[in-house]
Amino acid sequence: ETLRLDIAGSAAALNFGGAMPIVHSSATADDDRDQVKIPISAVDAGGNAAEMPSDARVAVTQSDGAVLPTGSHTAVIECRTRLDCEIIVAVIAPASSALASGAYVARVTGSGITAAEAGFNVAGPAETVALEIPDQPGGLGEAFTVTARVADAAGNAVADGTWVAFSTSAAQPDSRPLVLASPPLSDHDGDASTAQQRRAATKNGAATANAVVIGRGVALLTATATGKSTLATVNLSGVETASTPSRVEMSGGAASGPAFYRGSGTSSAEEVFALGPEGASSVWLWNGKRWLRYSELDGRSLPGSVSFTVFPGDFLWFSSS
Repeated sequence: ETLRLDIAGSAAALNFGGAMPIVHSSATADDDRDQVKIPISAVDAGGNAAEMPSDARVAVTQSDGAVLPTGSHTAVIECRTRLDCEIIVAVIAPASSALASGAYVARVTGSGITAAEAGFNVAGPAETVALEIPDQPGGLGEAFTVTARVADAAGNAVADGTWVAFSTSAAQPDSRPLVLASPPLSDHDGDASTAQQRRAATKNGAATANAVVIGRGVALLTATATGKSTLATVNLSGVETASTPSRVEMSGGAASGPAFYRGSGTSSAEEVFALGPEGASSVWLWNGKRWLRYSELDGRSLPGSVSFTVFPGDFLWFSSS
């Protein structure tokens, strides 16, 4: 057996990892949007992994070199192991004295190493929200992606992790053309998930949700971030509907996804389950308040199953365990 031993010299240079992060301009009490973490590692003159110098330190300035106000932030280097370290910058300034939006630099120095800089951005609270929707969302039972882009007053993408609430409704009270996917896949969060609302966090200023076409009509889509909202319409008036019980074919033989019932009369959960894709273990029904689940294994219903009634126009979701 051969044992390889790599011997590294003292640290001579630094490497940074990850994409350029975005941090909130003032302290946030309920989340970590006021912190950025930038992976950092050291190498010796030969490019071998080396230990971070014990006296390595980090200083933060604006990209033009302007010094930040005292007490506005903290900046440290933390190492989980001798070779696995990260820069942690935390904004602690209150909203009344928030940092200016824009580009910032974290500069690392230490014994024997060439000073190195990593960039990150600072953004204020959400001021504008814009929705991006495909020109042709698709046919009945098809899913498409809705994107919300959120920016601060200066037009900069907001801090990573900013929550965006998506919601949908119908322009006409007697229609229900669109729902947001997907339902819960366990009994534990059945009441927390609705077909009308979804929440997603931003990354680089964008958050996404999936919507499923379930009928004709004009749908209204809303995206809200920290009190700022935008509304968009999705015209689905030309969608063709089925006249018999139907299911959506899952691409690639998948056993989960949206489905719909367009029969002329009611049906049972057992009958609809039999129409589902091969490999599905459960069918879910959205009843306007919560998801109901019916599950089978080897032709027998499983504990916790609800034998619900399916009406024409009901939206379903098949899932596999």
